[in-house]
Amino acid sequence: QSGERRRTSNLKDDDEKILGDQLVVFADVPGLQLKNEQLLRVVRQLSRELEEKSRDNDEDASGALEAALKELEGLKASRVSQEAMVKAIIVERDGFRDQVKTLRTGTIVAAVPPPPAIGTTDALEAEADRERHLLAAQRSEQAAGMARDAEAAARRDA
Repeated sequence: QSGERRRTSNLKDDDEKILGDQLVVFADVPGLQLKNEQLLRVVRQLSRELEEKSRDNDEDASGALEAALKELEGLKASRVSQEAMVKAIIVERDGFRDQVKTLRTGTIVAAVPPPPAIGTTDALEAEADRERHLLAAQRSEQAAGMARDAEAAARRDA
């Protein structure tokens, strides 16, 4: 209990030091009213300061949020550009693959269009064009094979 009394008395001493005698002590009712006015001014001033700090924090947070949103938009645009670039590279790779196949087999493959300009084509259109050209190349190979077979059959019959 004596330890509690010391802590309580220490807290009271600290409070008195912080608040000061001028804010607590008064002699009569007019003195009380005067102290009340002083305390109201202090409370209003502290309230204004708190509101200003809160407003500053809100502005800082708002600015940080705007910067993060701008960065996010930039990253999204970059990702879309990279996706278009990858799709164009895939189309170009497939075109080179068809050219190598043409050189190895000696058959004429339907011309594969050049890769689309990066970021200007729709992925679905590019894929559909690639499939149409591959199908045309397969038909061309089949026709060339049938022509060779017909020539060989004609030679045998002759």
